[in-house]
Amino acid sequence: MVVNHQAKIGRSRFSLKINIPDMDAFGCFLLIPRFWRRKVVRRSQGLTRCQNRNRKSLRAAFTLIEVLLVLVILSVIIGLVVVNIGGTTNNAYKSLAKTQVANLSNHVNRYQLMVGSLPSSLNDLYEQPSNLADPTKWDQVIEKPVPPDPWNHAYEYKVTGADFEIRSFGPDGQANTADDITNKS
Repeated sequence: MVVNHQAKIGRSRFSLKINIPDMDAFGCFLLIPRFWRRKVVRRSQGLTRCQNRNRKSLRAAFTLIEVLLVLVILSVIIGLVVVNIGGTTNNAYKSLAKTQVANLSNHVNRYQLMVGSLPSSLNDLYEQPSNLADPTKWDQVIEKPVPPDPWNHAYEYKVTGADFEIRSFGPDGQANTADDITNKS
């Protein structure tokens, strides 16, 4: 379609001739400036199709398939997030248990330096034992009782001669399995 536009600025007149396609694949007029639309010869078929398409696009509703598609996408995203957070939590618990075992091991070594022997239990770090040879050497090593491990199990403490072992049973709560955390590993 050829559009002729005449403009007048002051005493001068300008004539503009532009060749543009008049309709898109759906028979709707392309974006044509308002002042050109008056000069465009409209086809009745194209105008009808265009008006129907505009009416449909003005509807503000979603189809059932669109809603279901959004729900599926959201559920997949939430599932991926939950799986990733679950693995992160387990790794954080293992790291916390290793740190707590190392701290308890350091406290036991400090107790041994002060008193001259290993404590009979981890509670001896917090409360003064009654069977000490010289109670004046004892000093409270930790301020609070020994907390459970991150999986809410008590730490196991064993004394073997001049050596000791502190063990967390890990996520499964079973002794002597692959997921146990000790001060020896």
